[in-house]
Amino acid sequence: MTKVFGYSILIVGLALASTRPAFTQITDTPAKTPVPVAHVYIQTKAGVMAFATAANGTLTPVPGSPFKVSGQMEDIRGKVLVSVGTTNLHSYQMEANGGIGKQLSEIDTASYGGSECGGTSGQGSIFDHTGKYLYVQLDAFPDSECSSWQSYTLEPDGAMKFLGDIVSNNIVDGIAYGSFIPTVSSNDKFVYGSFPYWGQSSSLTWGYRPYFLAFTKTSSGDLKINESFEHADPPPYEGYTYYPVQVQADPFGHLAVLEVGTSSTGGNIFGGQLASYTIDPSTGAISSTSTGADMPTVLNIDDNAMKMSPSGKLLAVAADPGLEIYHFNGAAPITTFSGWMSFGSNFQFDQLAWDNDNHLYGLSYSAKLLHVLTVTPTNISEAPGSPYSFPSSPYGATGLIVIP
Repeated sequence: MTKVFGYSILIVGLALASTRPAFTQITDTPAKTPVPVAHVYIQTKAGVMAFATAANGTLTPVPGSPFKVSGQMEDIRGKVLVSVGTTNLHSYQMEANGGIGKQLSEIDTASYGGSECGGTSGQGSIFDHTGKYLYVQLDAFPDSECSSWQSYTLEPDGAMKFLGDIVSNNIVDGIAYGSFIPTVSSNDKFVYGSFPYWGQSSSLTWGYRPYFLAFTKTSSGDLKINESFEHADPPPYEGYTYYPVQVQADPFGHLAVLEVGTSSTGGNIFGGQLASYTIDPSTGAISSTSTGADMPTVLNIDDNAMKMSPSGKLLAVAADPGLEIYHFNGAAPITTFSGWMSFGSNFQFDQLAWDNDNHLYGLSYSAKLLHVLTVTPTNISEAPGSPYSFPSSPYGATGLIVIP
């Protein structure tokens, strides 16, 4: 039986609260559904579960779900799904109804440059905006002495061709760190991310200090380290420096960056704050006019999932526990919208995604739940039937994919 999640509206902001969260049990028995506004894919131990989203946010299983794929699903472009194994990349045919069909191709990353840094499993990858170029991260943290990115073309028939590799600059004190999954600038020329670092750097004491990762896309489509990259960060509070934890691009040449303020003793201020940056369209350098006084504070910091809406007007941040949604205003300061939304004690979203019809999807691995929210610039509500439970645990660096 489908039940609707209960929620309350607080005076301090729009907030969802649940005292006894009902949920929809997902089964393998599909029902009739109208033309979907999106397809949703969840990686579980039973396979990739696929759903069609109705206009009101209700999910219906795609016939044949769950689908077996090799390795970890990474992304879908056009009629092709790409998954990543320990070293192999696989491509699968996408069916008209949203199902996953036969394998189209397979390529071994260990046969190419950059493989000396480790395997691909669990490291994450990203497509450019054209969907033609795929960038895959390789490392074996904490045992690897390097971290690299390989570039591939994805052909219309699903075949993948190696373009080149780079050893990235995310090495601190001789230790190579893999990055969080990065984001692509709106002009499709630059790639930004951050990589975590927990340790001692130069004369500073031990603490958490992530760093920016910056690439540029060449005319051939492969990635190179952006040697022109500079970042003018918000002026910090006295005695602190801002470091990036998560980075998301909007469609208009800006970045939203979740920053952690760290002192010379390694202490964090307020858990984290959100800054907006403007991208130089020629060099890829970024600069911010945000200040510590006007940057909103995120409830907690713990490898937060963060996702920009397709419109570039809303930013969702997993607040550990719960969720926060903000108004993103381009170069202007980010402003609070929802306040903290609670989904139960210790509830954490591991993956977030949007479609083009005002739906925000939040996946929790530990709770085995997918929440679907309808979010506009003025209102937030839980979609009918949400949340949805899974009999098999979701997982993965990209455990949730939404295709509008």
